[in-house]
Amino acid sequence: MVHCYSNLLFDVHALQASFEPGATVSLTASLREYDVPVEKRASVWAQITRPDNSTFTLQLLETEPGHFETSFVAALAGLYTMRVRAVGATLRGTAFAREQTLTAAVYPGGDRITPPDGGTQFWCEVLECLLSDRVIGTKLREQLVELGLDLDAFARCLAKHCEGANPPKDPCTASTVTLGPDEIRTVVERVVSELRGS
Repeated sequence: MVHCYSNLLFDVHALQASFEPGATVSLTASLREYDVPVEKRASVWAQITRPDNSTFTLQLLETEPGHFETSFVAALAGLYTMRVRAVGATLRGTAFAREQTLTAAVYPGGDRITPPDGGTQFWCEVLECLLSDRVIGTKLREQLVELGLDLDAFARCLAKHCEGANPPKDPCTASTVTLGPDEIRTVVERVVSELRGS
């Protein structure tokens, strides 16, 4: 292992306009030697690997002395790996090479802000809706009891943990619940199937 110090510094940054697919990712790099910009003495480029493992190369243009920029559109959902490299010559004419690797990620729903409670209220509302008579009828309740699931105990536990979440009086009509009746029934059917399997 070798530790060394150089007076030639290579600094790279990536800035995403969004975390959704189609976001623009901007790459900036700076080269400084003895804290002086490396002006017109270097070439900087980035090799970018898409989420599907295909690659492409972008040249970073020197927009100011020692400052290089480029951008690309992250059209595919997933992780982009950006290997940014620079080659050039020092003030004394000695060749140098530097590189840094950065990542950027985009995914559907990436710009949606997570509620401060981490979605606790949403799940409290979904579970209270599941426990309502609109979803679990008398026959299913009887089957669940036979399988060893105590819905009343579950409801008490839910009420205890959802005290601060302030769920509405009718959770099945809450605007934050995005599951439809068919989806909720599917969830219940899967729970029942799992219980039967065990």
